[in-house]
Amino acid sequence: MKFRSESAFSRSFESAFATAALGPPQQRPTYLVPQASAPLGRPDFLGVTDVLPSLEGFDLPAVSAAFRDPVLSRVLAEAHASSRLSPSRLSSILRLPLGRCSLAADHLASLGLMRQHTKSSYSLTPALRTSRRYLWSFELKLHNVRGVVYQAVRALSFSDYSCIVVPLSTSPRLDRFTHTIRQFGIGVLALGDSSDSVRVIRRPRRCTPRSRTYHFQALGLILAAVAARKQYRCISASRGGHPRLGDHG
Repeated sequence: MKFRSESAFSRSFESAFATAALGPPQQRPTYLVPQASAPLGRPDFLGVTDVLPSLEGFDLPAVSAAFRDPVLSRVLAEAHASSRLSPSRLSSILRLPLGRCSLAADHLASLGLMRQHTKSSYSLTPALRTSRRYLWSFELKLHNVRGVVYQAVRALSFSDYSCIVVPLSTSPRLDRFTHTIRQFGIGVLALGDSSDSVRVIRRPRRCTPRSRTYHFQALGLILAAVAARKQYRCISASRGGHPRLGDHG
């Protein structure tokens, strides 16, 4: 079977994704969002683990909007890197007016994303410090292997895991980029001619996102899809103990 277009290949991958053995269950994507307008690019799919349990009881549309906001996402990124943070410290780091930083911290505290300890002391809520929330990026290409490797490396600016997805017949052409793929820990997945299973040629290595700001912004895109109950998939366990891809909502 030959894939007639990138969109047909993308649909086949989405249908067969549950067959991919991507590592321990606690690290596999729970939500898979197609055609995500993520920071610094547009990966074909974004995935994330353990996003809803850690945000149970939160206003998801409001949280999603906060994550995607260019200022609020920077504040969250700085709070993620510090145990305690003050608006004056934020003002110095972000080079923004003190009043704007104070309003940003107050707004995030009102959403439950930050905790206010004193008038000038904030910290990130424990729900956002969970070590089980991993963000995945999947880049798909039928033929352009150079382009897909470049996009997968770029996706590590906001992803914990980055994967390349190509047809099985195209995968040998990736051998030219083996050094780059190993260096950056990029995963390689191949969709066979039958298009009903995904072969894991190389499992991705977990990396620390180069930009925690972009990480929060990408997570916000996933939450927006989850909150809207459309254009996403929920992966659950089937009776046989394997992941199953199905609609949720």
